[in-house]
Amino acid sequence: AEYAVTANYFPEINDDFLVKCGLNDDDGNVLMEISVSVVSKQQALAICRNWRKNVSHLSVSYTHLRAHETE
Repeated sequence: AEYAVTANYFPEINDDFLVKCGLNDDDGNVLMEISVSVVSKQQALAICRNWRKNVSHLSVSYTHLRAHETE
């Protein structure tokens, strides 16, 4: 199965940033989404970069967990 990885950040009113990272299946359904507030753009960029770099480990674990749900 193919997965689409999302990692975006948005400025908030109080000068913080909201980071949204996700994993979608090939039909566009959200499998996992994490949102976190951070205090700097540098933190937001680092989280997005690390999510994209490391999400393959999560997707394998997620797929494994989902397979056991159907047993």
